[in-house]
Amino acid sequence: MQHATHDQREPRRDASTTRAPAAEASARSLSPSLLALQRSAGNQATTAYVQRSVLDDLWNRGLFDGSMLAQADPGLPRSLISHYMSAAGAAYALTRAEMIEVDAFTNVFSWFPAIAAERNRLIAAAEADPAPPSEFRQFTAVVSGARGRGAAQKNQTLGNFTVTLEGTLTVTKGPTGALAEFTGTATYYDYWDFDPKPMATFVDGTSGRSTAGELKTWVGALMEGTPFAIDSADTVAVSQHQFDDHAAIT
Repeated sequence: MQHATHDQREPRRDASTTRAPAAEASARSLSPSLLALQRSAGNQATTAYVQRSVLDDLWNRGLFDGSMLAQADPGLPRSLISHYMSAAGAAYALTRAEMIEVDAFTNVFSWFPAIAAERNRLIAAAEADPAPPSEFRQFTAVVSGARGRGAAQKNQTLGNFTVTLEGTLTVTKGPTGALAEFTGTATYYDYWDFDPKPMATFVDGTSGRSTAGELKTWVGALMEGTPFAIDSADTVAVSQHQFDDHAAIT
């Protein structure tokens, strides 16, 4: 004899009618505008909206301006930020002490095309000279207005900037060959602004900035201020021997 079987499972519930109490409370806590945004564009858009609201609030209260100035290192970094905020775009002239503070890295023979070309010319002249190598001979050229690149090693100062050199390039012919040396002075030029790099260059490592440096640039771009040119009110001494990996600046 067959007996009728009864389904002991609980009745299936409509998923649309079940909602966790926490989710209901969360939904009720959102303002209508945020709730509508979340439903239409998802959590990512809502997060971006909230972040923009917070940034706008900080901006309206002037907290970015004061924070950037207060957090800047004493000396040139703080002077440059203050100038950006208050000088209405007027040029800034670096003193010699500020140029030293920049702690510039440069290579006279690699980063200055005019000097590289002149060195090659002098070396060719030295090698063509009929005097024997045992007789030391010098070949010189005056360098004026040679432009190249410098890189600031002091944070919050210049970044990559233009260096202009004046001085003397000397090639000495001797038993060890023809060796070049430069001695002279330098001035600096830069245009100081906040220029956040495209996100792609930040991700692939081609932006030339550290993570902290890029974040500070993005925050700085929110400050009220005017970009300005930087030039030099003085000069610094520059020297480099052919075997040095960078110039000495004093």
